[in-house]
Amino acid sequence: MYKKYGVRAVGLQNIETGEVDTKSLKLKELIDYSPTYDSAYLDGLINRAKQSWKNIDPDS
Repeated sequence: MYKKYGVRAVGLQNIETGEVDTKSLKLKELIDYSPTYDSAYLDGLINRAKQSWKNIDPDS
């Protein structure tokens, strides 16, 4: 009867408290939820992120 979906939405969030303003949320996309774990895909994302962040100093 039911199927799980992911949701992409845009809205406002208080940066101090983390509280989301639910009245400002706008649905952008419903995403088919696939709970399978793909380690090769995750490794690819990690490698791409490493390249993007290699010149960033996290302490500054």
